[in-house]
Amino acid sequence: MNRNRWIVLGLCLALGTAGALSRSEAQPPRTPQPAPVSKESSAEFRRVVKQTLPAVVSIRTDVKPKPVDQDKKNGRRAPRNFRFRGQGDLPDDLRKQLEDMFGEGMGDMENMPTPRVQGFGSGVIISADGYVLTNNHVVEGADTVMVQLQDGRTFKTSDVKRDPKTDVAVVKLDVKGQTLPYAQLGDSSKMEIGDWVLAMGAPYELQGTVTHGIISAKGRTIPLGRDEGRLMYQDFLQTDAAINPGNSGGPLVDLDGKVIGLNTAIETRTGSFAGIGYAVPTSIINKVVDQLEKYGKVKRSYLGVQMGEIAPDVADRLGVKGGLMIGNVFEKTPAAKAGLKETDVITAVNGKPVTESKELQSMVADSPPGTTLHFAVLRNGKAQNVDVKVEEQPEEYGSAVAGRRAPRERAKTQDGLEIPSLGLTVVEKPQGIQIAKINADGVAADELNEGVYITHVEGKEVKTLKEFKSIMEKADVKGKGVLLTVRSPDGTSRMLVLKADNQPAKGQ
Repeated sequence: MNRNRWIVLGLCLALGTAGALSRSEAQPPRTPQPAPVSKESSAEFRRVVKQTLPAVVSIRTDVKPKPVDQDKKNGRRAPRNFRFRGQGDLPDDLRKQLEDMFGEGMGDMENMPTPRVQGFGSGVIISADGYVLTNNHVVEGADTVMVQLQDGRTFKTSDVKRDPKTDVAVVKLDVKGQTLPYAQLGDSSKMEIGDWVLAMGAPYELQGTVTHGIISAKGRTIPLGRDEGRLMYQDFLQTDAAINPGNSGGPLVDLDGKVIGLNTAIETRTGSFAGIGYAVPTSIINKVVDQLEKYGKVKRSYLGVQMGEIAPDVADRLGVKGGLMIGNVFEKTPAAKAGLKETDVITAVNGKPVTESKELQSMVADSPPGTTLHFAVLRNGKAQNVDVKVEEQPEEYGSAVAGRRAPRERAKTQDGLEIPSLGLTVVEKPQGIQIAKINADGVAADELNEGVYITHVEGKEVKTLKEFKSIMEKADVKGKGVLLTVRSPDGTSRMLVLKADNQPAKGQ
């Protein structure tokens, strides 16, 4: 990630003892404004606002003080309502300032009670009997939730059902016979880049705020930082409608007055809106809401693999039009039981070609547990069929996978084999061929890291320097390039093609 680029997910203003900000301190800076609109567009916006804004609510959350050990015992934490994605890329002094302000790490202090914490966000009523849609991060960890309507009515509840893997939550209000205004959920898949949208919510606690913009892009994913694995299912709508702290959980609305997304995150260098906002689309929300209302949780199937899309040059070398490479197969998972293997290239599922990870991820997640899926794979250059019986995904599966990290290993270069044309030196280790050195100006510098293992060259497994050198001597490294399969120290594999520069290839 660019060192100057970071993302705010959790656009709620944190209040109370975790670092209170006054209204004057919290005013947003000047930000880019959308282009002017015509009188006809203005009339359309007014119609949509009158139709939908009454269903938009503000949400206050409250976490009561409790001992840290009790928090750990219950697996709960005070909500970090203002989350900074990619904190590792922030300057140390700024990161420390933010942690002090918003309470990061407070749960690690022995025998210290958790302070009372209040948070603020937005939501939208989606049924007359009191179902409110919002973000998971708005209500996560809350003991009580206070919902306020545009007409001033308030409801207090603790009936909250959450899905951290999509950042979607449903809050149920006890309406006691009252009728509530509500908005209809629309179809985000019908939205096109350039379509007008309105973002509604309570930025900086300014209830009933509406901004306008367009759909800037579709199918976005965002860096996850320390929360990687929690937000597993991403397919964000990108918009330039202004979104600021407090907007989280508020609706993104089309010109039919229907909700097509939930405002969730912004990309920013300042903490305030800079022209790029993200919303969870209803293509995800619709699936989640039905299950939260029915089961109180979301039931998904899973494979148990890490996978990645293969680059066009790799696909060309493999003789396929596209596909997904399995980088890792986790033990005792459906994929492992069925015999899927690391470096298998999945080309189709149930006869349908797959080229995007999120496409396959959605196909698997939406299949009822116990369903058998038919995988077409390319293994060591040969086409094979593998049947996988998917199972229900364990609740902490994503977090457990994301938590796997291994330190980068560095090898000594003595007795190594130098490949000047690729700008690297490899050594033989018990685990296989390891990259010991990469020249900063070599062709491998942008693609590989020191400590990575090379497991296959031109599709052939290599375990010794002799095997590696023998295959490399025959490889057309200056023409079509050499196809490598590499494995990082944490066990994840991928394929890439390296083409040599025009320098003499000593040692080859």
